[in-house]
Amino acid sequence: MTAIFMIAKNTLVESLRRRDIYVLAVISFVLIGVSCFVTFWGASGLQRFLTDVSMTVIGVCSTIIAIVVTARQLPSEMESRTLYPLLAKPLSRSGYLVGKFLGCWAIAVFSMLFFTAAFLFALLVVVRGGVGFILVQALFARALMLGVVVSLTLLLSTFLTHSANVTIMLLGSFGVRLVSSTILLFVNKVEPFTAITMKAFYYVIPHLELFDLSRKVVHVWQPVPAWVLFGLSAYAAVYVILPLTFASLIFSRKSL
Repeated sequence: MTAIFMIAKNTLVESLRRRDIYVLAVISFVLIGVSCFVTFWGASGLQRFLTDVSMTVIGVCSTIIAIVVTARQLPSEMESRTLYPLLAKPLSRSGYLVGKFLGCWAIAVFSMLFFTAAFLFALLVVVRGGVGFILVQALFARALMLGVVVSLTLLLSTFLTHSANVTIMLLGSFGVRLVSSTILLFVNKVEPFTAITMKAFYYVIPHLELFDLSRKVVHVWQPVPAWVLFGLSAYAAVYVILPLTFASLIFSRKSL
């Protein structure tokens, strides 16, 4: 267990030393800062606009960081041969993957909170607005979603190249809502066998849009019931554990 947490810590520290998060941080600060000075909608409209832009920035940037950071872990360590000393120690390949998962998830959540801090500064200090407890719930749901993204990216990294992994995960993460809507739109207009296949695919793919509570934050809704967060946690757990399990099976049979 100590070795797993050491790998997670090293992954987090190494990721913080790279420039990915800082480049996206500058971009997010600029977008959030510019939105503070848009006065076309008035005071209340400005708060909504700022919140809408900020939640979009937080979601997009933290997802990109989760994918990019995770996708390079296995390929870079195999290429630099730093993987071999780690596995030579009393550490299983499954433990290594769990450590990488925890480290990549940590950096993704850290980036999310980092961008959120910029949003809260702009909202509370510059715009002098307010935010409800729904924001905390939205961040919790987003953190669950990042865990799913990291787990799936780690799975793909066991048999895909870095560039292919990043491409597929970016398209999947930001296109899953469109895919789901398309399936629901056409499922009743195709042949029975095709419809069954489409329905099966619909229920198998992870619906990341379920974790998006941004609209509720923008319109300052009341907090969602606890059972909703519990259900999202259980759903996320399935799509974290299963990919990690498959990744372990593939990685354990991979010749290094």
